[in-house]
Amino acid sequence: MKKSYRIPIAILVCGLIYGCVFFGLPRQLNLSYNALEYQLGNTEFQKLTNISFDGWYYDRVFKKDCFVGTFTVGDKVFPNVKGTERELLMTYDKTKGTYYTLGEVIIGNYCKEITICLFEPKAGWNSGDGKMISAPATNRLEALGISNRLMQKRLINALE
Repeated sequence: MKKSYRIPIAILVCGLIYGCVFFGLPRQLNLSYNALEYQLGNTEFQKLTNISFDGWYYDRVFKKDCFVGTFTVGDKVFPNVKGTERELLMTYDKTKGTYYTLGEVIIGNYCKEITICLFEPKAGWNSGDGKMISAPATNRLEALGISNRLMQKRLINALE
């Protein structure tokens, strides 16, 4: 009778150890996407750019997932970024000696989709004419689909 409990307990313990190791260890990310910068309410403004992640992705069981590393948007590099799926992108301007915020980044599962609400100096962002970057996207329809999907919990009306 005692032997019949050993095998299921051993399988359970091995499964728990595997789960802790698999979910506890970070995964290295080195991703690059084609992205589209566009303006809401203005179908004429569209500009292709690149977004890349270089760092570590932590898939946490009881906490929000986290990315730690370098984040690049076009020619702007954001080193030492540590953030969850919804963060502000800040960088330091050495010439002025100040920090500034590029915008709010919203990341989809495992950094597979991303959208950024670009903040305008002294104006912020609004859903009427705010600028955005979405990836992976090559046209406005794909970019709007990604933005609406990632922001659906906070939007009352879909972005256009």
